[in-house]
This record gives sequence, structure tokens and C-alpha cells, in this order.
Amino acid sequence: MLTQQLLAHVPLLVHGSARQVCIIGLGSGVTLGAALAHPVQRADVVEISADVVTAAGFFTRENHNALADPRAHLILGDGRSHVLLSSRVYDVIISEPSNPWMSGMATLFTRQFFAAARDRLRPDGILCQWAHTYDISEGDLRSIVATFSSVFPHAAAWLVGDADLLLIGSLEPVGPRLDRVARGWQQPLVAGSLAEVSATGLFSLLSLCLGGDEYVKTYGRNAQVQTDDRLALEYSAPRSIWGHPRSESLQALRDLAARLPAPSAVARARAAASAVEWRNLAVMQLRAEGADAAYEAFRRAAELGPGDRAALDGLVRASGLTGRQAEATAFLQRLSERRPNDLAPRLELSRLAAGQGDTGHAVAIATEALTRDPRSAEAREQLASVLADAQDLPRLRAVVIEMERDDPQRADTRFYAATLRFLEGNTQAAATLARQTLALDRAHVRAWILLAIASAKLGETREAREAFGRALDADPRDVNACVNFGLFELQSGDLQAAGRTFAEALTIDPTSSAALEGLAEVLEQQGQPQRAARLRDRARRGGRDD
Repeated sequence: MLTQQLLAHVPLLVHGSARQVCIIGLGSGVTLGAALAHPVQRADVVEISADVVTAAGFFTRENHNALADPRAHLILGDGRSHVLLSSRVYDVIISEPSNPWMSGMATLFTRQFFAAARDRLRPDGILCQWAHTYDISEGDLRSIVATFSSVFPHAAAWLVGDADLLLIGSLEPVGPRLDRVARGWQQPLVAGSLAEVSATGLFSLLSLCLGGDEYVKTYGRNAQVQTDDRLALEYSAPRSIWGHPRSESLQALRDLAARLPAPSAVARARAAASAVEWRNLAVMQLRAEGADAAYEAFRRAAELGPGDRAALDGLVRASGLTGRQAEATAFLQRLSERRPNDLAPRLELSRLAAGQGDTGHAVAIATEALTRDPRSAEAREQLASVLADAQDLPRLRAVVIEMERDDPQRADTRFYAATLRFLEGNTQAAATLARQTLALDRAHVRAWILLAIASAKLGETREAREAFGRALDADPRDVNACVNFGLFELQSGDLQAAGRTFAEALTIDPTSSAALEGLAEVLEQQGQPQRAARLRDRARRGGRDD
């Protein structure tokens, strides 16, 4: 979603006064919807497939019913032919074709196509070209960039998440125009559109810019220029799907950005960014599945604001998604030593230990934190969390009694009381307390999950399914919600729904042993024992592939 939105917002904000826009590729219509958040007069969208146009109708909530906007003009046809043969002139052209490994798509990455797009632009016009960093060789990505810069002498590159590269090209310098982003992003409709993808400030946008003219030229230097009559990408791109990990091109892009000076607007934004701005950037990156970028931003936020519990919480979460738990542990230990009176780093160390299965160490850290501050609600809640996972009922009961005595109106007090009742076998009481938790905090994901599980155990199938849905509405990337929903569907006998849900959990966390085991059980019941055995073997290895 972040990529689909920024494909429109970045070039339109950099241009500053675009009125005529062309979008090549409708997709879900989200990019068109984002473009129409700006004060444009006309937006032509060229889509070759009538079926895609039909499918976009299923995304009217996400694209704000963009095709119904009178400024939108749908052209059912080929985007390359449109820029070659049309007489229209545009302020901004956005090209978001399918991946170049699709047959025929490489023709939208040639020098001739970029030249045709340039000829359809006004003198100060901008072309925004999408490319990807995953399943592509570094040579092919450099070739795309080299081909782009061979037509556009002035350019900038933007990295969105860990997957997508946006190239901005113009016949006029782009770097000085980045200052226009500061003026444009606060327009109410634009700000509202960006908020949908957690882009809540100027820094969140500018920080994604890798570099300007020098960066683009350096990255593409000596790479092959793709032409219509020598289109190597048509054949190399499909081969690159196999054997080229995402990190190959991604790391090269980031390493170059670290070596070269950033555009002045980007450098100023980075130098002035606060801990909260770095945290907001990390949240945006995490939602965009840019876990590595999110980890770095959370760490920077924690360095600037060591007491920011949300930043530390995000750091731990991102470390699990990137396999950087050891690095996060060392960072939190150093932070704890520098700030001995601050419980936040210690509590996150406890969470990190618990997430790695070291329950004893997690309990010890949380207990030590509670010794330092016996009235700390956060320390009690972390200790209760670890004890609940360990099903240590006597100690959990003692902690819950203290929580109910000192903080009876906290949502987590009700939640851990509900968890205790559930573990004791009093399912009805657990459901009642979970509802009380949600009355205090409607976004309490764990309470929704507990209510769903309790409802299922009580035979309240409809209520359970609704509660699982609410949990995923509150946090679509909560692995526990996905896994438990999958188990519910499995027990209900809906193997297809269970398989989809376990697969969704694995897109969030490919190492989730519970999701792997669940999907293996689905495959076993569907008569695919060999695939099931491979998944179980992977689960035993901690989720790692061969």
C-alpha cells in the first residue's frame, strides 16, 4: 500500500503544481486514488486488461472510488502505445507496469519507452518509474537505472520498504525541487491519504530518498542500456527470479546511499529528526514490510529517546522479523547499563528472552525490574505475560492479585485476570473479563484473541469468528491472531480457510513454527503427506529453509 500511494504522492509533491497526470497501469486503483487527492485537473489511467478494471471495483474503499471521480479518464489499451502515439502532454507520468519477468513487460523499461514518455511531458514534467529489488539480479536493476538516466539527466531514487525502487526523472534538476514536498504534503486530502499508510510527517517521506543525480548516475554506471532492438532484460529477468536474494540489490542500494551525500532537503530533514519522527518512520516501514529499515529506524529512535517504550517495543518486534535478536539484546543491555533507573529497556529484554523461548531468563529480568520499582504496572504486566506463557499459575495468580489491588481499571489488569481464569478452566469467566478488557481498550489485540478462543471453547462459533476478525482489524500483522484463527478454522473443518490463514501468518513471520505445523496438518488432511513432512521438518529447524 505504501508503494502504491507513493507512486503518486512523490512525483506530484516534487512537481508541486501538476494538473495533467497519466498513470500507466491501473492495478487496484490505489495509485489513481492517491493522485486524485492532489488538485489535479485530469488523470488519464491506461490499463491493457479489462479484467483488471473489473477487479479494481473490489477495492473502492482502498482507492476511494477513484474511477468514479470525474477527473479520472480510463483508457483501455496499451500504455506504451499511448505514450508513443498520443498527442496529449502531461505534467507527471507514472509508470507502474508488471514485473519485467512477465512476457512483454521489459518493453516498458527500454530507452525508447522512456524517451517516448519524456516527449509527452512538459519541460518541467516528471516521470515516476517503478522497479523492484526482489527476485532480480543486481546487474538487471543497475541496467534499468542506467537506461532511465540515459534519457533523464536529472533524477532521484526512492526506496520504499525493502522491496520497491521509485525513480523520479526530469529535464530540470530534481534536488532543489524536493523542498516543494514540505509545502505540499500538508494539504488536507494529501495528508489524509498519506496517513492511511502511516506516513505522518515530512521526514517520513524525505527519509526514503536515497539520492539525486549523482546517486542515480553512479548506481547505473557502466550497466547495459536496454533498447527495443537489444532487449536482454526480456530474457535475463525471468532467470533472475531464482538464485538472487532480495538483499543483493537492496544492500548495494543502501551502501551507495551511505557513501554519497544526500540531497540538501533530505540531509536537513535527517539532521533535525526527533525520536518521535524516527519512530513514526519505523512504524511506516514496518507496515510496508520493510523490517530491516524499520529496525534501523526504531534503533535510532531509541538512541534519541531511550525512554520511549513504543520505540523499544518496535525494536524488539522488528528484530524478530529480521533475525536480529542478538543485536537487539546487546543494544538493550547497553541501554540498561547507561540508564539503570529506567525499566523500559529491561522489560524489552524480558520480552526478547521470552520470544526466544528462554522463559527462566525472561522471568528473572521482569522480577528484577519489579524489585527496582514494586509499583510499576508495566513490570507487573511483563511478568504476568511470561508467567502466563509458562502456565505458572501460582505465581501468575499472585501477580494478578497485586494488579487488581493497585490498578483495577487498567485494561491489562482485566486481561491477565481473564488469562488466569482461562488457564484455570473457567472459560465463561475468562470471556466476561476479556469483554471488560475490550470495554477499556477496543484495540487490545490479545483480548480479542482470548475472547475468540474462549468463545470457540464455549461453542459460540459466530462470536469466535467475529472476535478473530476484530483482532486482525486491530493489527493485520499479528501472527498469534492469524495462527489461532487458523487453528479455529482447522477445528471447524474448513481446510481451505485454515490453509489460507496459516499461509498469511507465514507471510508475516516465515519462521513461525506454529503456522508451519498448522499448515502441515492442513496438507496432511488434504492428502499431501510429503509436503506436510517437509513443513514439519522446517518447523523443527526453527522455521529455517534448507
